[in-house]
Amino acid sequence: MKRKRKYFIAVLCVMIIVVFLSGTAISGNIKTITGKVNENYQIVTADGKIYEVEGNEKGDEVVNLVGKQVRATGTVEENEDINIISITFYEVIGKQSVTIVGTVNDYYQIVTEDGKIYTVEENEKGFKLIDECVGKQVKATGTVEETEDMKIFTVTSYEVIGE
Repeated sequence: MKRKRKYFIAVLCVMIIVVFLSGTAISGNIKTITGKVNENYQIVTADGKIYEVEGNEKGDEVVNLVGKQVRATGTVEENEDINIISITFYEVIGKQSVTIVGTVNDYYQIVTEDGKIYTVEENEKGFKLIDECVGKQVKATGTVEETEDMKIFTVTSYEVIGE
């Protein structure tokens, strides 16, 4: 009886070790990468490493962000020269080019109809927009950098579309 018990405990220990090691190996494949999305359905990191984006819900969203910097997390399968990432989470990082329509106020802001507030960056085009357009509705193009508490809008062009 004692012999069977020792055998059982030994088998149980081996099974626990195998499960532990396989769990570590599986979790080792989960990575977060940062890079630019190209037109070939890939993410290219700053050091030139290329990750093919696997087609799934999140992957399909990412490949539509051509030219944007993204931070993507997912399971990475590394073969000789090919790295494939199955994305489970991603975020666009850095400035994003947008066109907004809203009313310019005295506080260096453009307020859209849905209530979003964009603080106009204080530069040459931003000053010109504020000087010429306070109280007017504009269509403005530029980049947005989001911080925790505000959206900073750098104007590249604008046109007045209403008073």
